[in-house]
Amino acid sequence: MKGLFSLAATTFLLFGVGVGAAPLILETSSVPLSIENPEIKTIGKLEYRGGLKLQSENSKFGGLSGLAISRDGSVLWSVTDNGNWVRAKPMLDKTGNLVGLSEVSMAPLLGPSGIAILSKKRRDAESLFRVKGGYVVTFEGVHRLLQYHGNKSPFLTPGFPAAAPDHIYDAHFNKGMEAAVALNDGRWVVIAEDFPKDGKSYTGWVRQKAALAAF
Repeated sequence: MKGLFSLAATTFLLFGVGVGAAPLILETSSVPLSIENPEIKTIGKLEYRGGLKLQSENSKFGGLSGLAISRDGSVLWSVTDNGNWVRAKPMLDKTGNLVGLSEVSMAPLLGPSGIAILSKKRRDAESLFRVKGGYVVTFEGVHRLLQYHGNKSPFLTPGFPAAAPDHIYDAHFNKGMEAAVALNDGRWVVIAEDFPKDGKSYTGWVRQKAALAAF
């Protein structure tokens, strides 16, 4: 998810103090819903609320893969292919459209040991979703889910293993869990990029309590 917001080019920085967290300087430029017809604002019942192209001279920035918003809507969280959290506060105009970001920062994803995940195979984060008490991140390369506790500062906590789909470890190196979300009833839906197994091609899984059923 590499561009979701709208605002002409500008620079934002600063995020709170935290272990491993650092301010991130971004240059942003507005992205319309349709390049061919910038006046288009809707698709069916969906209304476009703005988009941003994000750029930074920080070599560790890029490859935003998952996006989640805090329960109160005050903070945007993203994870990257390079194993980092990106945190920002959304800026809204009077009509509720997203027009920018403020207080942007970046911090490394921590493994179960509380140490930053350094191996490229292990830090390739692909999706992010909010759950009660924190957030869950899916990874491919070394396919797994890690749960981070803390709604306000998940970047400060180690990621603990969460229940993963059956046989996900057999997925191809770069074609594992690509998208995931928590439903209102507490179930998790996990979607695979490509996962043929035993003559079947699983599209994804739904977590029913402690189990994950393929569909």
